[in-house]
Amino acid sequence: MISNHRASIRSKHVAPNWREKRCVYCGKKFLGRGSGWTSPFYCSARCASEAHNERRRIARRKLYKPQVSKCAVCGARFEHKRSTGRYCSTRCRVSAHRAALVDQP
Repeated sequence: MISNHRASIRSKHVAPNWREKRCVYCGKKFLGRGSGWTSPFYCSARCASEAHNERRRIARRKLYKPQVSKCAVCGARFEHKRSTGRYCSTRCRVSAHRAALVDQP
């Protein structure tokens, strides 16, 4: 974090390699060094982190492929996220487990 004194000095005497840039994530203007790949793309670590998280979220959505199965209780077809999905609803799951408890000796 830059203190107010240093920020005021920097604004008056900006070195030639400092340029005004725009954050890729939030669009806010900031001073950054260099050009090309060595220059910063984000105004803060928070923006960099948020952008990274957003890219990971998009990648996870692309990997997700819903599976379609038949409910073990009522026979209805349903989509589930896990490979172990056997019941279409909580009602069917609970009734199956209650039936299993009744069948035990």
